[in-house]
Amino acid sequence: MDVTRGVYVVQGARYDFEVTLAESGLDIEKQSLEVENLKEAFSSSVAADVRRHLIESDAGHMARRGANQLVQAVTALLTQSGLANIERACGDHVIVSGGDQELHFELKQGPPRCWDLVLSCKKTNFTSFMLNSRSDAMEVLACSPSSRIERHSEKSREPI
Repeated sequence: MDVTRGVYVVQGARYDFEVTLAESGLDIEKQSLEVENLKEAFSSSVAADVRRHLIESDAGHMARRGANQLVQAVTALLTQSGLANIERACGDHVIVSGGDQELHFELKQGPPRCWDLVLSCKKTNFTSFMLNSRSDAMEVLACSPSSRIERHSEKSREPI
């Protein structure tokens, strides 16, 4: 899971690496090893919380023999790659040049034996983009700095 690149909410608990890094007081430039250790500990903490919630839930009990499959399926979606796969499945892929990106991933228990996954991506402050429309021809197009792209997906995941 690439959890340090976005905000994760796991059953109401918010995980934001930027906040964790700021609270640590570490300097990215001067303390890169310590920052990497913090990233690793942060990622492990989020992954453990996701796994714990999934396995302790009705869905986890139903899928006891397949608990690892449930965790793998959910964590595969709770990544930038999972978001990109959903984005590609929904149509043309917009590739922006520069700008800012906000990622938000949420895992919350839904109806019995079911988990809801909410994934969103907001891209802002870019001035050019390419549109990958499943053809070989791609060109760079200019746009206003106030342009924005927002993608949002909600998926329910039942035990495998």
